[in-house]
Amino acid sequence: MTLIKFSVLLFYHRVFGRKYRSWLIVLASLSIIWRIVISLASAFQSTPVANSWKPELPGKCIPYLNIFIGIQCTNIALDIAILVLPIFAVMKLQMSTAKKYNVGGTFSIGGLSIIFAAVRLYILIRDQSKTDVSCKYFCPIIFLINGNQILIRGVVEPAIELFCACIPCLAPLHHTGRYLRKLKS
Repeated sequence: MTLIKFSVLLFYHRVFGRKYRSWLIVLASLSIIWRIVISLASAFQSTPVANSWKPELPGKCIPYLNIFIGIQCTNIALDIAILVLPIFAVMKLQMSTAKKYNVGGTFSIGGLSIIFAAVRLYILIRDQSKTDVSCKYFCPIIFLINGNQILIRGVVEPAIELFCACIPCLAPLHHTGRYLRKLKS
């Protein structure tokens, strides 16, 4: 997820140049700090550290779900900041309304990632009192619970973010396809 955030921030830097450089540096720094905190919290969630994989040892652990609730909250805040940053600049650009709608559509797909992250946060908060944090929270698949409730796991949200990060790169491919169709006819 951190690499996806960086790729989007680097794309913004390429498109908008120095205008948003300080904001891009702040968001990149926050993303790095976010990743370091996640790694440290995961590695040192138990005292002693071996208690994480050997629960029979004496010691105590921070509840897993509390860690993931904090991670998810900061992830949502970073995603919102990254999504909102270029909106005002795009609206000021001199381009056709259709192109503005295309750019807005790209951002709305990025907004879906935030919605999925919020659903995931809701589920983590709802299940906070449960002690079974096995595969249900960590497996990268989508589970179907009670026949109608879909829990979004660790695949949908990053996949949408990755797709949104790649959309601008697909525009030249689309234009080339249009050009080749014109040549054929």
